[in-house]
Amino acid sequence: MKKPHDNEPPRLAIKRLDAPYRWLVQSESDPEVWYGVDLLENGRVGQCDCDHFRYRLAGMAAESKHPYNGLRCKHLVIVREALLNALLLSMANDQYEHEARHQQPNSRPAQAGHHAS
Repeated sequence: MKKPHDNEPPRLAIKRLDAPYRWLVQSESDPEVWYGVDLLENGRVGQCDCDHFRYRLAGMAAESKHPYNGLRCKHLVIVREALLNALLLSMANDQYEHEARHQQPNSRPAQAGHHAS
C-alpha cells in the first residue's frame, strides 16, 4: 500500500536565473547536478536539460499544440508548482490585507454594570 505522499513530486532546491521563466533545479540523485528549466519553450510546455526530458519528452513537447503535465519532467513540474504556490500565497496575503484595511472598527462592548442612557 502506498503512503499518502508517495505521489508528490520530490522537494528539490530551485534557483531563479535571469528571467522569471528560467530556473535551475537540483538533481534528485546527485545534489551536485543542476538542470536548466525554461518554462516558455515548446509552446509553454517547457524544456529541461535532464535526460528524461531530452530523450523521451522533448520531441512530443515540441509537436504538441496543448501543454499538459504528461509532457513535463519532474523538474518542470516542481518549478511550476513552486511558482503556483508563491502566487497563491501572494493572493491570499493580498486578500487578507484588503480585508484588514476594510474591516469596520469593532464597537466597544458595554461594560458590566453600566447601561447606556
